[in-house]
Amino acid sequence: MATMGNSLGGLPMCDERYRSGAVFWMSEPLSTPWDLNMQDESGRPIAHIGGAVGSPHLVVRLRGSVDGFAAARWACLHVVQRALDIVSVMSSDHLQLRSLRGEEEHLVWWESKQLGHALRYTCHSFFDPDLILAPFKLPFERVQAGIPPERIAPRAAPPPWHPSFRYFRAAQCSDDLANSFRNMYLALESVLDAVFPKAQSGLPENSWLVEAVNRAMTTSGLATRFAARSSSGSAVDHVLSIYNDKRLTTFHSKAGPDSRLPFLEDDVRHGELEQAFTDLSDLYLDLARTHLHLDRRVERVLMRGGWELVTKFLLGATDIYVTKDDAPIEERINDETLNPRGAVMHQMHTRNAAKMEGPFDRIFIGKSSPADAGHPLTIHGWTVAVNNEPFTGGTFEAPLHLDGVDQVQVVVGYSYRRPDLRVTFKS
Repeated sequence: MATMGNSLGGLPMCDERYRSGAVFWMSEPLSTPWDLNMQDESGRPIAHIGGAVGSPHLVVRLRGSVDGFAAARWACLHVVQRALDIVSVMSSDHLQLRSLRGEEEHLVWWESKQLGHALRYTCHSFFDPDLILAPFKLPFERVQAGIPPERIAPRAAPPPWHPSFRYFRAAQCSDDLANSFRNMYLALESVLDAVFPKAQSGLPENSWLVEAVNRAMTTSGLATRFAARSSSGSAVDHVLSIYNDKRLTTFHSKAGPDSRLPFLEDDVRHGELEQAFTDLSDLYLDLARTHLHLDRRVERVLMRGGWELVTKFLLGATDIYVTKDDAPIEERINDETLNPRGAVMHQMHTRNAAKMEGPFDRIFIGKSSPADAGHPLTIHGWTVAVNNEPFTGGTFEAPLHLDGVDQVQVVVGYSYRRPDLRVTFKS
């Protein structure tokens, strides 16, 4: 049966007891060995979690069979987050996973009625904003060079300090989405209180919030700018929705099963909170410009249409390969040759995974069967080619031995994130 190399624990991915599992990369190497058996509420064994001292990852193996990638990944994530909670309260090891929605890597395997034994490796990286925006920079500089000096806007003056600035900075500095959301909501609440002080209103929370947003948005242009960004009705409706659906369940643990725990486990709810954070950030900055005299200038921000334009060349031209070559990535590919060492490589059936993409993502998935002619049974890395030219590549943390695997999947994602606001988090 398929196994992971020694640096991934050298464990079989499947055996009679453990038929699905995952490898999650940690934010820092393990300082103590892990050999933990997890149980459900009734005391029934459900998973084993292992990791070696100095290893950057934990290996989760689930009891029984789980059908499908999403179900297997969620079940493993559910178990490992609870294991990390238990270890934290029992010891001095306070650990967290590396981001599952940003620059993460993870490995999941499962049994499928359609595919048999399947294995998926996922990695995700961000394009450098300066590289993405380079095609637009020179024309902008040429236009700017032709503007008379007297017509160039003077340098922005610092505004008077306001307490909301502290909340805004805290939101930008935190690695945790729930904590950043909390501080960004408090930043918005603070600027609304400057417009319509709650202590003087005598109104209950919801009524004050509605009145404060209505008063804050009366300034010319604010409602128009909000409507251009949002499809969720008025600013009042949107803020109330965030208050009722996100703020209450994030700020309070007494919401029961609806409470949003830190280190979110659910991709859908995680995505909803990310979007709410971005919406709050944009609305706060609009209000701060108007009511707190903030003159904030960002040189270049790529809009969605620009992202679609500059990455369109990847569509229909991208192929993913798996390779037996164990050389470092800098030796395995170069700027001119896809396979300079002549190692065994296999081209996967590759397509654009549009359903997996967010607004500023390009994601591709390659699939292959180790039973195909010429397919290596041990793979050390992957390479992405665009129009048969090398584009990017990577090396697995340890070799993957594919005995008994019916399908291998490699998911490679590229993203752009706004340089003016924090939108990626470790948890």
